[in-house]
Amino acid sequence: MSLKSIDSVFITGANRGIGLEFTKQLATSQNPPKFVFASHRRQNIQQLQELSLHYSNVILIALDVTDDAQINKAVDEIKLRVKDNGLNLLINNAGICYRATLNTITEEILLQHYRVNTLGPLMIAKSCRPLLQQASAIHGISAIVNISSSLGTFSMDVTGGIYAYRCSKAALNMITKCLSEDLAADKIAVVALRPGWVQTDLGGYGADLTVTESVRELLKQIKQLHLCQTGQLICYTGAVLDW
Repeated sequence: MSLKSIDSVFITGANRGIGLEFTKQLATSQNPPKFVFASHRRQNIQQLQELSLHYSNVILIALDVTDDAQINKAVDEIKLRVKDNGLNLLINNAGICYRATLNTITEEILLQHYRVNTLGPLMIAKSCRPLLQQASAIHGISAIVNISSSLGTFSMDVTGGIYAYRCSKAALNMITKCLSEDLAADKIAVVALRPGWVQTDLGGYGADLTVTESVRELLKQIKQLHLCQTGQLICYTGAVLDW
């Protein structure tokens, strides 16, 4: 069974870049979700606010993904909206990237990346589990999508540098594998998606893909996601990548 019908989706880091584009493309799609929960940290949210004014299905949620109390509050707000229908899709997109070298890396930079890029997605997945279980009981599948990177793999891009980002994404990949095992019985598919090198604040504007192109292809992969794909690292092209 594939994730063809998305009635509700929760997107973290939705105020810019890939997260904002996910929100735009889902809200304006031919068969849009009933609820597009778009989280932000109360910064640079003008475009997100404009979307919510034009599309009633876009619901803004203030959220610091490193704050357990805010995570629980956000999930409670989602629960009030979706009721017993649950949550079809969680997109863990929020992330940071400081290009620290061996000479500039510090313990605090590492910890900050782990808090946002690794622990945040895990704690949000944990809190959303009951809602995802409700949706999978109805539809036969729900999903967690962790936005990852080739920089977090051992097979594709180990050129040194960017220590904090690489390590936090490598840890996120392991979390993806662990969640895929723990949630298999719940019929919750868990995958990591590689968006490619994208023209965002994080990727830089000399990157290969526009954010529109990347998200369009990512959504294709998400909408045809099957339970048999759980635990995989999938490229925006559809190719399954080695960890």
